[in-house]
Amino acid sequence: MVIELYRFVALIWLRATDDVGEELEEMRSEAENQRRMPKVRIRKQTTTPYPTLPQPNPPPPNQTNAKTAKTKLDKEINMIIDCLYL
Repeated sequence: MVIELYRFVALIWLRATDDVGEELEEMRSEAENQRRMPKVRIRKQTTTPYPTLPQPNPPPPNQTNAKTAKTKLDKEINMIIDCLYL
């Protein structure tokens, strides 16, 4: 959560605008995709007779916690934006 706040503030500073929501959402989805990808094990890749590519894990069935966390994060982000413009 805190890391996303720092990303948001850094993007606002870097872009010189507070309209970075789309870019931040893209960063979130990329991070989620990276987290879902299984790790590539070198030993497994070298000991199997054929190379395999990692397959993404299916999304978790409970999405309500993610929505609650996003709502909480949005509130914190709005609070930071208000503090920046004081």
